Amino acid sequence: MGLGFKESMQQIDNFIFNPISLYFFIVGLLIKYTLDLFLGSLRRNGFNMFWMSFFGKYKKPFDENRIFIFLDLVSSTQYSQKLGHEKYSAFLQECFYTISSSIVNNRGIVYQFVSDEVVVT
Repeated sequence: MGLGFKESMQQIDNFIFNPISLYFFIVGLLIKYTLDLFLGSLRRNGFNMFWMSFFGKYKKPFDENRIFIFLDLVSSTQYSQKLGHEKYSAFLQECFYTISSSIVNNRGIVYQFVSDEVVVT
């Protein structure tokens, strides 16, 4: 026969507050938050920047020769007024997608996006 409500609740209570169950729950939470921190850092900084920081490249200041390229759309305000916000957003995404292969092929790094501008180093 099946267990009654009281016996079922007692078994659930024994399972939840079992030291082994609590241990795996706490370890699982630690793993989850560690992975969230790691993946969030990767998304924000990019793979190369993350690993260079992780291995200490930026602990000591050093001189670095870099070239910055500012790619800006001409007359973007007029386009945004003509297209509307949804079509203009799709237009910007398509523009950035189109230039991304050139940036990657030339080992460039997108430094930042500013409205309709891309700053590449």
